[in-house]
Amino acid sequence: YDNVYPHNLRTKLYDKVINSDYHIGWADTKIIENSDKVFMYSEWDAEKYIKSGLLTGIKSEDLLGKIDNRLPVKCIVNCGTFGDVYIPHSHYNQDVLLYYANLDWKVEWNGETAFYSEDLKEVILTNPYVPGRVVWFNGEVPHSIKPQAHIGPKFRFTISLFFDKDAPKMMFGGMKVE
Repeated sequence: YDNVYPHNLRTKLYDKVINSDYHIGWADTKIIENSDKVFMYSEWDAEKYIKSGLLTGIKSEDLLGKIDNRLPVKCIVNCGTFGDVYIPHSHYNQDVLLYYANLDWKVEWNGETAFYSEDLKEVILTNPYVPGRVVWFNGEVPHSIKPQAHIGPKFRFTISLFFDKDAPKMMFGGMKVE
């Protein structure tokens, strides 16, 4: 989804992303052989992602329909660098809203998201890193980041919201009556 957020909200989100408190230790997988593949991340609590406008600022009825009044169970801001190595992984029983937060990005800087076949032998789709783009996908589909090129910006920022597929329906102000 492109043009989900107006430019002023995209700028606000970028400011929040670059001023987040980052930690080292986010891992795409728990496989011990890949335990050295950890990244810089910031975890936002519910108050922070709601105040950011990330959910309330969505202007796509189709995307809102996919969210279906669920609140995310987790919000992670990833800060990737050109030296990072990413492992294909999946998120059991979750849908993912992935937001590309950089305000400027050129196609030759790479950094796309790759989606794989179940056996991880084929890339079935790549989604280019387009500033402001939202990618909604089934988290059970194996996926990974393709590292950005060293000629691009030092940091590649994304915000990921994880929604349990069987989560109760919520409104931003409380429980929805069904």
